[in-house]
Amino acid sequence: SVSTFVLFHNPVSLLLGLRQTRGGSQAASLWIAGRRVEEAMVALRKVAPDAPGCPERLNAATEAVYKYFVQRELNGLMDSKDAIEHYGIGPEVLAGLGKMTQPS
Repeated sequence: SVSTFVLFHNPVSLLLGLRQTRGGSQAASLWIAGRRVEEAMVALRKVAPDAPGCPERLNAATEAVYKYFVQRELNGLMDSKDAIEHYGIGPEVLAGLGKMTQPS
């Protein structure tokens, strides 16, 4: 049995495992959602917390993380601790998840 940590930190293994058990489209959706989280977190880190564009970037990061977590759960990956650490998802983003109503 391969641990969740190894699967998460080795995207190729994760994608191959999901492809074998769930189908390629679900694996691709999870990978795309992860890339969006990565991009949103990079964009958020580029602005100061009090900068004019920060609220929009924070909202974008929160929405990306929400969608990523949904994709993980659809693929049977319920524990997001590794993802939070891997992507450096901060408490300000996680706090926003509780305020989500309906992502666009």
